[in-house]
Amino acid sequence: MRPSVPTLKSPGTGTLLPRPSEAHRGRARVAWRDACRLLARLWRRRGKRSPIALVERYDCFLSYSHAADGRLASALRTGLHGFAKPWYRVRALRVFRDDSSLSASPHLWGSIEQALRSSRWFVLLASPRAAASSWVNREVSTWCELGGKDRLLIVLTNGDLCWDAVAEEIDWTQTTALPPALRGWLTEEPRHVDARWATTMADVSVRNPHFRELVADLAASVHERPKDDLIGEDVRQYRRTRRLFHSLVAALVAFSLTVSVTAWAAVIQRDRAREERDIALSRMLAARSVADRPVRLDRSLLLSMAALDVRDTAEARSALLGGVEYLPELIDFLPYGDLPAEAVAARLHIVATAHDGDVVLWDKRTARPTGKLAGRGAKVISMSFSLDASVITSVDARGEITRWSVRDRAVIRRSKATSLPIDHAAINADGSRVALFGEGVATLWNGRTSTPLSLPGGEVHSIAITPDGRTLAYGLEAGVRFFDLRRKRPVGPNIEVPVGDYSQQVSVLAFSPDGEFLASGGAGGGGVGLWRTSDHEPLAGLGDIAGVRPPVTALEFVDGTWGPELVAADSEGRLTRWDVTDHHQIGELLPSQGVVVDLAAGSDGIEMVSATTEGAAARWDFSRSMRLGRGLLEGASEFAGAIVHAPNGHVLAAVMDRIEVLDPRTRRTARNPITVGEDLFFESLAFTANGAVLAAGMSDGHVRLWDARTWRRMAPDLAGHTGSVTGVAFDARGDLLASSGSDGRILAWDASTFKRSESALIRHKGAVTGLAFQPNGTLLASAGEDGRILLQDPDAPKPTALSLAAHPGGVSDLAFSPDGKVLASSGVDGRVVLWDVRRGARSGEPLARGKADLGAVAFSTDATMLAVAAGRTVEIWDVADRQMLGHVLTGTLDGLSSLAFSPDNTLAWGSFAIAPTSELVAVWDARPAAWRMHACAITHRQLTTQEWNTHVGPNRSRESTCR
Repeated sequence: MRPSVPTLKSPGTGTLLPRPSEAHRGRARVAWRDACRLLARLWRRRGKRSPIALVERYDCFLSYSHAADGRLASALRTGLHGFAKPWYRVRALRVFRDDSSLSASPHLWGSIEQALRSSRWFVLLASPRAAASSWVNREVSTWCELGGKDRLLIVLTNGDLCWDAVAEEIDWTQTTALPPALRGWLTEEPRHVDARWATTMADVSVRNPHFRELVADLAASVHERPKDDLIGEDVRQYRRTRRLFHSLVAALVAFSLTVSVTAWAAVIQRDRAREERDIALSRMLAARSVADRPVRLDRSLLLSMAALDVRDTAEARSALLGGVEYLPELIDFLPYGDLPAEAVAARLHIVATAHDGDVVLWDKRTARPTGKLAGRGAKVISMSFSLDASVITSVDARGEITRWSVRDRAVIRRSKATSLPIDHAAINADGSRVALFGEGVATLWNGRTSTPLSLPGGEVHSIAITPDGRTLAYGLEAGVRFFDLRRKRPVGPNIEVPVGDYSQQVSVLAFSPDGEFLASGGAGGGGVGLWRTSDHEPLAGLGDIAGVRPPVTALEFVDGTWGPELVAADSEGRLTRWDVTDHHQIGELLPSQGVVVDLAAGSDGIEMVSATTEGAAARWDFSRSMRLGRGLLEGASEFAGAIVHAPNGHVLAAVMDRIEVLDPRTRRTARNPITVGEDLFFESLAFTANGAVLAAGMSDGHVRLWDARTWRRMAPDLAGHTGSVTGVAFDARGDLLASSGSDGRILAWDASTFKRSESALIRHKGAVTGLAFQPNGTLLASAGEDGRILLQDPDAPKPTALSLAAHPGGVSDLAFSPDGKVLASSGVDGRVVLWDVRRGARSGEPLARGKADLGAVAFSTDATMLAVAAGRTVEIWDVADRQMLGHVLTGTLDGLSSLAFSPDNTLAWGSFAIAPTSELVAVWDARPAAWRMHACAITHRQLTTQEWNTHVGPNRSRESTCR
C-alpha cells in the first residue's frame, strides 16, 4: 500500500483535492505507471511472465448497485476515460466496471478481487440500494481490508450521508446510503460528491455541464491534481485535439486535393500518351497504306480504314482518299481466302477463278462467289467459258482437261490429254478446241480424242487459238508459226521476229475477239508486236526492243472507250494499254497489283479480269476515270463556266452558251436548256437562299432573272454594267442581289423590287473575278484582277471597305466558309490563302505555294474541306490540319472553270473541253463515309489475322474495318 496523500478541501464544496505542491508527484506516478505497463507488455510479447505483473492495472474501481446506478456508472466510466485525455493515449484513466471490464469466467469474485487489488482508487456510488447490496458490501469490505480507506471516493446518488462531528464518525442513525461494511473504518469525514441530481437527469453525458463537473471532481482526485489545473488541461487537450483534428482534416483535404490533382494529371497524361500513341499508329498505318498501293491496293485500303479507326487523322483520310481514287480502272477484287488466283475466265455475268486446283464461280454483279467446282489438286493452267456460259473448260498442270456444267456444278467429261507436265494452254471461244504444250511439245484436243502434233521450227514457248477454232498459232524463239486445225497442216507465211541484243523469244500470244489481229509478247526485250491474221503482215511494233521494257507475261484485247485496245502485262507488275487502231499507248502505265499470270476479257469486251502472283483476282474497266465521281454532261470544244447548286440540292445549273439545268441524282436534264441570242451568252449564276429565283449575269452587262419554279423570266433585265457581268450573288436573307462586272464595278439591288440600291460600293481597278456574300452576315467580298480583296457592307450609309492585298498578279476566286468566319482565296501566284474575316488578316501560312495558276475554290458544307481547281485536277485540302488530302483527276484534258458544293457535300465542277469528254460537267462525292463505302466495295474482305498482327499489332483488339 502507498502512504496516503494529505488533502485539502476545495472551498465551497466537499471535494477533497491533493495539495498543489504534490501535483508534480502525481504526474511522475502516472509516467511511472505508463512505463511499467509498457515494460510489462514488451515482456509478455517475449512469452515470459512479467516480474511487475502486480503493478496496478486500474486507476479506479467503480462499485455500485446495478439496479440503482447502472446508467450513471457507465456514463462515469466513459467520462473518466476521456476527461483531460492526451491525443496520443487511448484513455485518460483506466476504470474498472464489472459489466464492461469482466470477461466470462467461472470465478467471478476472484476476478473482482483481483481488480480491487490492482486498482488505485475506489469509487462508491452510494445509495440505499447499494447499501443493501451484498456485492457492494463485500467489495467495500475487501477494499478496506486492503488498506485503501484513504483512497475511497464516495458519489452520493440517493439517500443520506451524515457525519457526526462530535463523535467524529458516521451518523448511522441518519445515514441510509453507505453500506454496513464501512462501520468502524471511517475515522474522518469521508470525501464525497453529492450527485443525487443525476437520478432525475435525462442527459447523463459529458455534454451536460453538471455531469462534466462531477467527472472533473473525481478525475482531479484520481489524477491527484488540482481541479482547475485539470479542467485547464482538459480544455488544452480539447483545443489541442481540435487543432490536431482540424490540422488532420486540412492535411487530409490537402492530401486528397494533391492525390486528386495528381490523379487528374496522371489521367490527362495517360490520355495524352494514348492519344499520341494512337496518332503515331494511325500515321504509321497511313504510311504503310500509301506504300502498299502499287502492289496490294486491297490491303492498302484496309490499312487506311484501320488507321481511321485508330485515330481520325488527316494522314489517314488522305491515305483512304488516295487509295479510293488511285486506280479508278480497277473495279474490285475477288478474294478467296488468302489464295491467289491461278487462272481466270469471264463470260456474260459470270467470272471464274482457279485456286489450288478448284474453280470458283462468281456473280460479277454482286462480286460474291456462287459456287465451287472441286478439282483434283493440280494447278489450273487455263479456263474458258462456252459462248452461253453454260459450260466451262479447264486444263490443269497434269494435262487433264475437264468440262464442267456451270448450272449443276458437275463434271461433264474429264480426259487425260497428255502425260507431260503442262506449261500453257489455249482454248477457243466455244471450248471446242484446246491446245496445250509442255516441255516444248504441243497437243491438240477436240473433245473426243487427243492427237499429238509435230510442230517443226523449234521448241514451243507460247500457244493461241483463233476464236473460231480454225487456226493454231505457236511462238518460237524468234518467230510465230501457224497450223490449220481443220486440215491438220502448217499454214503460212510465218512471222519472223528479228533477233537483237536480247532474246526475242515469243512468250505470249493472243488473238483479238474477231480474229483479225494477233498480238505477240517477248520474253526478252519485252516488245509487243501487232499482226494482221489475214496475211500475217506486221501492223506495228508496240514498245521498245533491246530490254527497255520488261518481259511480257500476258496479253488481252478489250473494247475501249474510243475503240479496241490491247492490254499488255509485264513482269514488273504493270499494265500497258495500246490503241489497236492508231498504235499508240493510252494513258500511263497502271500497276497490275502483282505479276499477271492470266488475263480474261468478258463477252462484252469492256471488263477484264486479271490473276496475279499476289492477292486476289481483280476486275478492270478501262473506260472509268473516276471512282467517286460521274459525268453529268459531255461535250467537245465547249466551256462549262459557272456551276451552282439549288439550295435543296435537287438541281444543278451550269453556264455554257446556254444554261443547262441538271438533276445530279438521275444524271438527266431537269428541263430544256435556257438559251439566248447568238451574240449573247451567260457569265455567272446564283440562286436565292430559298431557291425561288435564279439570276444570271450576261455578256451585255445585264442581269437576267427566272422564277426557278416555273422557269419563266421575271422582271426586265437589270442594267448598270458597261462590260460583262462576271459575278452575281444573293445575301443570306434574300434581301439583296449584288453583281460585279469586267468594268470593276459592284452594284447592289433590292431583291424584292429589283431596284438599284443608292449606296455606292467601292470598285476594283480592273475586272472583278469573284463575288460572295458572307453566310449569316452582311459583308460582301469581292476579288479582282488588281490582286485585292474588298470586304464591305452594302447597307452601310457611307461606302467603306477593308482592302486585303491578297495575290500579286490577280485573284482567281474566293469563297466563304459556311459559318462566315473564314474566307479562302486563290490566285495566279499559285497560292491558296485563308483569311480571318473578323481580324481582316491572314490565318496562317498559305495552303499551296508556287504552283500553276489556281482557279475556283469552294468550302464543303461542313467546312472541314476546301476544294481548289488546279489545272485539270481538283485538290482536296483538310482545313483544320492545313494538309492536302488528295486530288481528283478529271477526265478533261484542259482546266476546270468552277467548283460548287451541294448541301449533301457533293462537289460539282465545270471544265474546258477541247477533246470529247463525258465530264464536261461532273459531280464527285466528297463525304468520307462514302470513301469508306467505296473502299469496302473494292476489297470485299477484312484484314486477315496475319495482316492485323503484322501491321496493326497483336496487342490491339482486332476490329472489323468494313462494317
